[in-house]
Parts: sequence; C-alpha cells; structure tokens
Amino acid sequence: MFPSKIIHEYYDYIIKLHLRAILIFVICI
Repeated sequence: MFPSKIIHEYYDYIIKLHLRAILIFVICI
C-alpha cells in the first residue's frame, strides 16, 4: 500500500520526463 503522495510524485516525475523527451524530439526535427 503506497501513500498517495508517493504515487503523485511518481506520476509527476513521469509526466516531466515525457514532456522533456517530447521537447527534445521537436527540437531535433
């Protein structure tokens, strides 16, 4: 059972990671 705070931080990290990857992908093109 994980506290909701840890889950929220985990998803926030994934979202930031994906946004960063998308920005790099767009800049390369």
